[in-house]
Amino acid sequence: MRNVIFMMLLAVVSNSAAAEWSLVRQNAFDGDYIDRVSIRRDGETAYMSSLVNFDRARALGNGQRYLSMQLSRKYDCKDPKSRIIQVSWYAETMGLGPMIAKDDYPYRWDLYEASVPTQLLWKIACGK
Repeated sequence: MRNVIFMMLLAVVSNSAAAEWSLVRQNAFDGDYIDRVSIRRDGETAYMSSLVNFDRARALGNGQRYLSMQLSRKYDCKDPKSRIIQVSWYAETMGLGPMIAKDDYPYRWDLYEASVPTQLLWKIACGK
């Protein structure tokens, strides 16, 4: 049983460490990174992993503090929208340190017009 738990923890740590993050947007408060290797396209749908680093710690509703979050999104390349399909929050920048929370519940579809980072990520994922 210990081996199974160890292997699961190793897989989580390896996932963040193995990604090759490329900075695509930076401002005074946060930076957006993508893992180009994670981009997958299937017809008018694309998938891509991204990471957000914050300049200072933020808190989840339960008070746990995090400096980065890693997201997996599904993109509709026909209509300008995307949805988060998985998000993990990390205590340290660049998806390092302990994972303090994870959500695998698909979020609602969002139009990209309201968010410059989301619009940029949609264009990259969909090759526009």
